[in-house]
Amino acid sequence: MKLQSPLLLFVIFLSFFASTVWAQNFIHVNQLGYYPYSPKKALLTDLDADSYTLRVASSNRVVYSGRLEKERMWSLSGENIQIADFSEYNTPGRYYLQVGSERSYPFQISNEGVYDEVSQWTIKAFYLWRASCAIDSAYADFKGVNYARKAGHPDTVVYIHPAVANEKRRVESEVSAPRV
Repeated sequence: MKLQSPLLLFVIFLSFFASTVWAQNFIHVNQLGYYPYSPKKALLTDLDADSYTLRVASSNRVVYSGRLEKERMWSLSGENIQIADFSEYNTPGRYYLQVGSERSYPFQISNEGVYDEVSQWTIKAFYLWRASCAIDSAYADFKGVNYARKAGHPDTVVYIHPAVANEKRRVESEVSAPRV
């Protein structure tokens, strides 16, 4: 099927762009999740609400509700902030917060594995970010992608600025250094 009008294509693109770029979620939760007996808080921006509910993601059933503090202006973001504290609720499961018609992204409360994946990515990143040594294929696989590569820009020459040169530190042009 061939589109007859570039204007129609533009309208479709603009609709998609507007819905993704200008969409705003006003309830900010830890999308990785929470441990049952850890603090569990969410940040609400520009809602000026009195209360919130915690709901089971699969059934929308309310399992906890709480009151919100009065809004306070956060000068760093220019937003009015409220905090929802649902630390008292400790039952593992998948949930979302709701304030009026606004819903948070779903998140989990779990006894295990909440931060496992981000921990693995972080540790793996320290290895993969190395520049002057090869990344071994045996240790470079993560989630089915292998990031092995040869060593990047090895340091084989040391350049000395003439202002700091002395008998022990000579300017590179005076030193015969091997080039790679």
